[in-house]
Amino acid sequence: MSKDLCLSETGVLSFNIHDVKFQNTTEDTFGEVPQKSGKTARGLKALLTNVALNIFVNNPVEFMNKVLCLWLDEKNHYIVDDKQYKLTLIELIVSLNIPMEHVMFTVIKNINVAKVKEVKKSKVKIKDNFPYYLNKEKIEYEAKICHFVYSYIIYNVSLKVDKNIIDIWNEVITFLNIFIESKAPSTLFWIFEILNIILFKLPIREIQHDKSIKNKLSTILSTMFYRTMDISVNNKVEILFEDACPLVTPMNPSIFELVALEVYGNDIYKINSVLGKKITTIDYRQSKSIFQEQKKDEGDPNDPNNVFMNILNKNKSSVAENEDSLKDFYLALHDYAFHGTVLKNEDLLIMYRNIGFITLKTLFHPTMKNVYFNEKNNDKIIVHVQSIVKNLIAVMIEKVSFNKIYIDLATEFFHNLMTNASMITSNSCKNEIMNFFLESVSKNI
Repeated sequence: MSKDLCLSETGVLSFNIHDVKFQNTTEDTFGEVPQKSGKTARGLKALLTNVALNIFVNNPVEFMNKVLCLWLDEKNHYIVDDKQYKLTLIELIVSLNIPMEHVMFTVIKNINVAKVKEVKKSKVKIKDNFPYYLNKEKIEYEAKICHFVYSYIIYNVSLKVDKNIIDIWNEVITFLNIFIESKAPSTLFWIFEILNIILFKLPIREIQHDKSIKNKLSTILSTMFYRTMDISVNNKVEILFEDACPLVTPMNPSIFELVALEVYGNDIYKINSVLGKKITTIDYRQSKSIFQEQKKDEGDPNDPNNVFMNILNKNKSSVAENEDSLKDFYLALHDYAFHGTVLKNEDLLIMYRNIGFITLKTLFHPTMKNVYFNEKNNDKIIVHVQSIVKNLIAVMIEKVSFNKIYIDLATEFFHNLMTNASMITSNSCKNEIMNFFLESVSKNI
């Protein structure tokens, strides 16, 4: 694994086992010592690890409390100029080889649950709802705790299925259930990311005998799905930021990676310049082009999949515009986060609507697949797909708020759905998508 996944106060790269950055993994990264340093440095590393482990064993909750205090206190004068301190903290925790269920238990014990659950409702109705007020300090706290847990999981390359898998899942579910009660969009997207990565690393097919785990995960996933739909697709306003404020950082990984790749390209691994090394990576901007032309058999011209692809390929000028508008959006996200630009409530809601939709289209299929892996059919996933398609088409027809970025993202989602997840897309959905684009092309929308 690349030692630097751009882990910083603004985010961390998302997990994908096929990416270059996750190849050549090593289980021992904390305090890597150059060969020329000799036995003294290695002995110091071992001593530090043993001291930290002894402190954890004797005072696990208090130890984690101090770690989280350092993680949250980014203005601490001892670490303010150290761009690698978060990476060092995570590597230290991983190097202790503490069972994950114990790490999660100590993290949960240090979470201010009352702070997460605390809500305040507006007395003024907006769009038939009395929205919840969001406090900047509170939602940043939630995002940073989720950032810590995600980073620990992604760097813990020794995490694997063993006899403790049920204990691990029970602690993870406890953690998710705490944060799923948050009204903050950023927190919702973070727990979506955490669930996705842990489902990959600890597949629930290994605990088929314990149906309670899957039932709890199904409930959590359905809640996350419909809440994300409300924010990103249905434009249901249930939140109101107390004051004008900047975007919440750290960003969730699916967004952070897209933003970082757009801004830094192949120099992405120089974001944390202390490492001073560049690692060759894939040019995602080419491999993930929104409507990249592919050399493949056209197939049956009456197949809804092929009809849809032909419609898209006839509108190449729109493709270029879509790519440019999305690039501008990612660059804007970077600038807003980097400069701490204060945004009005309506602008923040539009940003989170777009961010939520990017998160949904990125994580929807793998997360659903990994929860419902052994179903006799894909009925549950198909129902969710139908819900997305129906609502998206309604929104795109109305062109709500003339949000061009959102329309572009929805178009990209339809494209990916038809090309990569055709098996879970019903024929009625395919026909709805095809008819929508046929009408759009005829009207030159």
